[in-house]
Amino acid sequence: MLDRHFARGEAAPEELPMPVEDLARLSWLLGIDPSSPDARDRRLVDAVQAGLSVQLSRETLAATAQAYARGLGRIVAAEADNVRRLVAELPRAERAPFVDEALTTILEPAEAFLGALHPVLLRDALRDALTAESLAEPVGPRRVVGLVDLCSSTDYLRRVGRDGTHRMVDALYEAGTAATAERSVWAVKYMGDGVFVMGRDADEVVAACFHALEVLEQELPMAARAGLADGPVVRRAGDYFGLVVNLSERVAAAADPGLVLATQEVAAQLSPSAVGERRLVEMRGFDRPVSVAVLKRG
Repeated sequence: MLDRHFARGEAAPEELPMPVEDLARLSWLLGIDPSSPDARDRRLVDAVQAGLSVQLSRETLAATAQAYARGLGRIVAAEADNVRRLVAELPRAERAPFVDEALTTILEPAEAFLGALHPVLLRDALRDALTAESLAEPVGPRRVVGLVDLCSSTDYLRRVGRDGTHRMVDALYEAGTAATAERSVWAVKYMGDGVFVMGRDADEVVAACFHALEVLEQELPMAARAGLADGPVVRRAGDYFGLVVNLSERVAAAADPGLVLATQEVAAQLSPSAVGERRLVEMRGFDRPVSVAVLKRG
């Protein structure tokens, strides 16, 4: 049903009115100089102008530009690292021609892949964003946030070297992907030794946390734990921020290996049979102890 909305439109006009300060700000967020003569930089400036032509607000464009710069920045960093490894093995005289060839070899299939992937992911995101529930949400919607956190990861990283680090990173990504695949839960942040998951339904987020723990326990020789909290979030540049995100991290830090702890606000949304022992826990940044409950595996 949404397919027709993803058709390519006509080329944007060469010149569109845009305040100089807006162009400078958005260009800075994208890491480009709006006065650059480079053709690729000019194409990017034209794309920013085209965004304004379809009635996107300056604030929306600023957040979107930041999201693009973050996301694509990670992609190109990975691509550049792969090229660096290959170039390091070549004689010096062959490096520049190899890089020129690599730019074409990488960019053409990458642009085709991103062009195909973008509408697929956007369509999936719109299925949630355009529901009646989502459209009715306030600017700062409430979410249940869970952090699944590896225990003693620093000790592990001291012992295992690069290959072990790769294994840990891949296991975290696999845990986040597997735990959210069949649920209305999203893996919204990956950090050095953990993954944040988020959703509207407490039962689903709890189930995702336990699922992620199981994956990590199978894939890595160390324990994991999780902490959950409930509260309003701020959505910005495709990411989520707010006190509830920090609180879920503090709750996870208070959990023993293998346990899932949740604030009372989360526990109140669950079946009594899913809630175990209750505790008062001192947490950094909070004046009073926070009441949490140990959750039971379903």
